Amino acid sequence: DQALKGVNVQKNVPLFQAMLQANYQLLEAWLALLSKQEEDLLYFVPDFSQRVRLDSNKHEERNNTKQAYLEMMKYLINKDFTENDFLPTVGVDLAIFAMGAGHDFKGDSDSNQQPCTGADAFTIMHQSLLNYCGVLASADADKLKRPGLLQSAEEVFKSYGAKLVGFEMHGSDLVLYYNKILGSHSCQIKLNYERKTKAINIALHFCGGMENEKHRWGDGAALALFFNESAVKPTDLNLSLKKLSNHELVIELNFKREETIKLVGKFFKTLNDIANNEELEDVYSQVFSTLPNKAESRQRTIKTLRRTGVLGCETALNLIVKNLLRLEDLGDYREVIALASDCMKSENDSFQFHALGLFQVAVENGQGFEAAIAAANKGLNSGERDHVRPVLALFKALFEKKQGFKAAIVAASSGLKNHNPYVFKTAEGLFELLFEEGQGFDEARTIIPKLKSFSVESDFEWKLKAAEKKHNAKLSFITRLFKKLNLWFIKNKV
Repeated sequence: DQALKGVNVQKNVPLFQAMLQANYQLLEAWLALLSKQEEDLLYFVPDFSQRVRLDSNKHEERNNTKQAYLEMMKYLINKDFTENDFLPTVGVDLAIFAMGAGHDFKGDSDSNQQPCTGADAFTIMHQSLLNYCGVLASADADKLKRPGLLQSAEEVFKSYGAKLVGFEMHGSDLVLYYNKILGSHSCQIKLNYERKTKAINIALHFCGGMENEKHRWGDGAALALFFNESAVKPTDLNLSLKKLSNHELVIELNFKREETIKLVGKFFKTLNDIANNEELEDVYSQVFSTLPNKAESRQRTIKTLRRTGVLGCETALNLIVKNLLRLEDLGDYREVIALASDCMKSENDSFQFHALGLFQVAVENGQGFEAAIAAANKGLNSGERDHVRPVLALFKALFEKKQGFKAAIVAASSGLKNHNPYVFKTAEGLFELLFEEGQGFDEARTIIPKLKSFSVESDFEWKLKAAEKKHNAKLSFITRLFKKLNLWFIKNKV
């Protein structure tokens, strides 16, 4: 690593390529010394170029996959280099490309950015060599004396087919590494026993994911959070969501009680099922149903998912739309408002559509007026057909709370001048809502001549006259009623 930094500063391309060649030759020589049993532990990453799916029961296919892996490394280090090769590829998680990750990359090029620079090759080979050393070291792991809590945790993961692939000693702390192949996905398991606190920290790194299943880890993250909330004591697992993307999920657990082991086993089984199954409805419903109907639990879930980025927002949104994450009786809707605001920033029309619905819920509960008005304006001006109804519903909710009249008049006036038919339709509908509230008549009258000059075919003028007639009749009735009441008070000297 230090040598690479030095070469990077100098931007010495020939020297950098020579370093990569040396690393490659070392890796190739070491791999040739592996026994079949050691190869089984290392779980070679499948072929990047041919997309050969890993079959752990066929040694020949693994050898072919290993060779294909080396061919990919050769391509990365032998191609024409530029100074850009000193930089890692943006958006690539190189950990899942290293030998030992066990991830099947078949057909995933649309979902996962591929490594393409010399720096990528160096990192992958460096991590692969470290994983190789871990495999060799694991042969002596049975000689280590383990505390009972750690042994129990190991048995949980072994029962699901996880294999020990390495260990480390950090002072008095012991760290064990396991790997579990999950179909076209994998899970790297890190068990860290801290002797001073007598606690175990477990890091579960799930990786893999094709373009058509990008929600798998988002749903996995939601299930993990739900599972934690449904525990008798959420602190039993001390679960935290560390990372979430289209192709990986990292979760950490921390505990020190033997009784928690069974809960860990149940939890890992749930995530194991997620990674292995194509149809997940049954898995979801079993765990979603256990979420306690507590406002703080739902708020924490929304908050945590939202902070993990776009996929987390999308996951929370999907759960709400499916009524798996209920919004009634939350009391405090700040997290819902924050989620809706995040979704309105997306270019995804579906995100914005559902965000408008979230704002409506918040407004109906007397919260988020300013953010809701901004969202309604954006939805109106989007020109999307599907936005017409939720925009009008949101403005109606605002009017019922005596909010947003001025902003609505400005938006509606502007919208009637827009040539997009859906913007125009929404603006017309908005004026009709304003008329019902006795608002916007003067502004609407000033727009009629402009509509005629635009040669726009619309019955808006007729609607305006009808609304004014109805409004005036209502005012006349109220005036007459007031006069009668006034005369009655005078007559009866009240």
